[in-house]
Amino acid sequence: MVDLLESHEDIKIVYSDSMVFSLEAEGKQKSMHRMAKSITWLAPCQVDHCSIMHRADILPVIYDRWGSYWDEDPQFYFIGDARFFWRLNHYWPFYPINEILDDNYITEISLHTQMRAKDNEKNSILRQLPEQKTCRELRQYLRSLNGARK
Repeated sequence: MVDLLESHEDIKIVYSDSMVFSLEAEGKQKSMHRMAKSITWLAPCQVDHCSIMHRADILPVIYDRWGSYWDEDPQFYFIGDARFFWRLNHYWPFYPINEILDDNYITEISLHTQMRAKDNEKNSILRQLPEQKTCRELRQYLRSLNGARK
């Protein structure tokens, strides 16, 4: 990632392939390969937060526009990283590195699993959160920006 950023000063953000492993109690395992195929202006919920690297000089731009780097509004707790990527995609695309540099493990007790659970199965903290915004909402907004870029 560093090599790509150092050799292309115009690129601000890069992302790599990631491998997601779902581990179940019975020992079963599923996997999914998220490929970094193309330059994207729609990174929210498509790119994993552990598979990116960005330049430090983008942060003042984000802070100046929103008054923070990270959106701490509770309606974005489930998709906090996607909301950050939403902010980034207002200015810059994500450039792909076609190599697996990120491995994720999701278990039956992980936060990802609890977030998808029925209300009565969620832990008490998750039950107290307000209705959550969705990836679809973030991506639709970015698509409207991308149409204006053409």
